[in-house]
Amino acid sequence: SSRVFILSRSEFIYPFWIYAEVTEIFSLHSLFILLISYLTVKYINEKNLKVLYLLCFFCGLSLTNNLTIILLFPGVGLSILLTNNKVVKNFRLLLRCFVTFALGLLPYLYIPLAASQNPAINWDRAVNIKNFLDLILRKDYGWTHTNDSASFFPLESLSSFITYWKVYMSALAIPLFIGGIVSFLLTKRVKVLIYLSLCFLLIGPVFLIYT
Repeated sequence: SSRVFILSRSEFIYPFWIYAEVTEIFSLHSLFILLISYLTVKYINEKNLKVLYLLCFFCGLSLTNNLTIILLFPGVGLSILLTNNKVVKNFRLLLRCFVTFALGLLPYLYIPLAASQNPAINWDRAVNIKNFLDLILRKDYGWTHTNDSASFFPLESLSSFITYWKVYMSALAIPLFIGGIVSFLLTKRVKVLIYLSLCFLLIGPVFLIYT
């Protein structure tokens, strides 16, 4: 089934467990990817508004952990539109979705409260609006590549991505990958296939080339 595919594809590779053992954002990030994907597929299959509200909430909550989760959002948005294009025409429904999304962002309110206590580690000292925005928008990390064209090699990045798959994925990955696509097409789960394919491309090669 599609939910088994989503839950298992990342759990049996070495890097998944490496990052699960360190105190970092990656374990929670993986959880949000799986949870948002599960809820997206569930909404595609059931068109349940409660599932849609949960999806909006966890999309907001996931942003409080790692902003790169937004790479899932185009796939989520497209899946919702393909499943029920009346969503964008229903103002009350859009408002409820926005409110539940905003509720997921509430953990951000803790940052200025904690920063005001001057702890030993106080990243960007987010005690005012400017510092707060700099922190949550990752100003220290940046979102764009350098202007030095000599250091920008998208093909080299893509090559590294392919090498990574060769090292950590079994040789069975390719036939299973193709078999999964065929299975989705034969069972007419095209919307789920579109979602998974778009997320794979954006989170994988597209993001790697961009960064």
